[in-house]
Amino acid sequence: MHLPQARAVVERLVCALKPGGRLLTEACDLSGPSLLLTTARPETAGLVVKAWRAAQAVLSSIGADLA
Repeated sequence: MHLPQARAVVERLVCALKPGGRLLTEACDLSGPSLLLTTARPETAGLVVKAWRAAQAVLSSIGADLA
């Protein structure tokens, strides 16, 4: 999600594997407010949502694909 040419990078990594090797890739979905919060303190939930939105803004500003 944060690599502009992610497909090309994955292809290079696959080519670098030993025969029978495996490649694990991971990504998280930051495209929307998909948080499930349970808290006794509403102000805590607000801070988490604020941090979530800040992370989205930073990643978007560097060209990350949040979808």
